Amino acid sequence: MDDRVVAKCAYPKCIAYGTSANCPPYAMEIDQARKLVNNFRYGIFINVRVPSYDIAGEKKSRTPYQKKLAEIVSKIETEAFYDGYHLAVGFSSGSCKRMFCPETDCVALIPGKPCAHPYKARSAMEAVGMDAFTMATKFGWEMYPIGRSTSPEEVPYGSLLGLVLIY
Repeated sequence: MDDRVVAKCAYPKCIAYGTSANCPPYAMEIDQARKLVNNFRYGIFINVRVPSYDIAGEKKSRTPYQKKLAEIVSKIETEAFYDGYHLAVGFSSGSCKRMFCPETDCVALIPGKPCAHPYKARSAMEAVGMDAFTMATKFGWEMYPIGRSTSPEEVPYGSLLGLVLIY
């Protein structure tokens, strides 16, 4: 957990900042996330590799991969629930707004309204302060920093990371 990770959502401001209940400034605050993580003993860390031409450069099409990761996280979280781990909780990658509600406002931001996609939408690990990049490198996974100006030829692939915590 690192406060600087959440700061990267705001400086420079991410295009999804403030657009959904699962992104800062509405996502779970880092101190709350820290307490949450400390209540779990196990985690399933997920790495979806994305071809470099779909994640770097001008024409990015990472959304299908983000949806796939969200589906994997949701399925693992659901299976854990039905296996008796009813407090399992999952985190995905990227903005749920951009994946599931790109043409509408996030209804979960309206007081008293639930999320339109409660079984799919999850906060990104980064949105709650998890340094997914460092976690992945500690696992021995090769990670490549990919920014707006990264050319697909500069990196062999990108990674989208998710986590399901199980007690």
